[in-house]
Amino acid sequence: MELHQLLERIDPFHRRHMLSRKKQQWRHNDIWFYTTARTFTNIGLFYEPYFPRSLRFLVENPLTGGKPLEETGRPGVSLYDFADNEFVPAASELNKLEKVGKSSPRKGSGPRTAQGKLHSKYNAVKHGVFSKKLLIKGESLADNKALWDGLWEDFKPKGTLATEIFMDIFLLRLNNRRFHKARNAKLAEKVQFSEIDGREMQQAHAWYLERWARFEDGMLKPGGNQFVLKRCLEILEEVRCSVEKHGFILKKDGDLLRKLFGDDMDGTPLGLADFYRLLAARCAPLVEGEEGNVDADKLKRIMLRLLDFEIERVITLEKAVQGRERLRRKYIVDQAFVLSQEASDLDMRYEAHFSRELARKLILFEQAQSMTNGIRVLPTGNVDDKL
Repeated sequence: MELHQLLERIDPFHRRHMLSRKKQQWRHNDIWFYTTARTFTNIGLFYEPYFPRSLRFLVENPLTGGKPLEETGRPGVSLYDFADNEFVPAASELNKLEKVGKSSPRKGSGPRTAQGKLHSKYNAVKHGVFSKKLLIKGESLADNKALWDGLWEDFKPKGTLATEIFMDIFLLRLNNRRFHKARNAKLAEKVQFSEIDGREMQQAHAWYLERWARFEDGMLKPGGNQFVLKRCLEILEEVRCSVEKHGFILKKDGDLLRKLFGDDMDGTPLGLADFYRLLAARCAPLVEGEEGNVDADKLKRIMLRLLDFEIERVITLEKAVQGRERLRRKYIVDQAFVLSQEASDLDMRYEAHFSRELARKLILFEQAQSMTNGIRVLPTGNVDDKL
């Protein structure tokens, strides 16, 4: 360890590794694992069996990342074996940079005359308020500075006490602006995200119904939203295409229709699903090769006609629901501009607080200015009108 530290002091840029760099032979398409610590090397050794080939460990420091390799007898490649002389700064360049730093001009010490010192007396107060640490994320430094400059021009505080009270007045006005900004942001959030939140709730309801429809009276029960009806249309189109091409498939198409219309209390399918089950049962002997006087094509045409009627009904229902949703979203947006009772009470309390504090600070500021100008300020007290 002491030898390594000595080498680091003598050769901080690891030029010694360049002596043996040309002796290394690198193979193409090797899998390299760069490590800077013992823990990282152990992680690489742990996951190495999951790679198609053995890992080549690129070690920054043999005393840290290279230690586990040394303990297991694995070879490691030094990071500095890939360095070139052109990237290592020479000692003359370092000395030149050090001299430039020492010869740089000293920083300004501020005004030296009495008039200059008087003019910049409150610079620290004026500009210190606008440090980034006092700004809330998203606030404009220019807007806050404009507020400060405008109030400073109006009040022109004299003396330390008046300046301190002026800072309180500035912070009151700044916080009042922040409160109004927060209130407007709350309204904007309700207006802009009410439609998005509503659509997400409808999509979640459609997702739930599609999975539990048989136990929830089907997806086509009254009160469905546009996403539910859109999915119902897709299922009906899928069943119609299947009936037209392959006839009655009770297991597949019957389950889809039961998803739309649900089951009765005893498990019997309802609506069009029950009619599909009955027609499929009449066509069953033909499917199994038995003789019968059933006209399968006629039953299929009947089923297709019923599916077309149902598709038209769902399309009409979907258009009506979409129109209703557009009207409802308009009303929801209009309602969003009205504050709730709790928000209105909070707004009134904040406004009353800002008004009282501003009035109190204005009185204190006037008294401080009068004291600075040499005008005696009488203490406030209760007047006894009984004397």
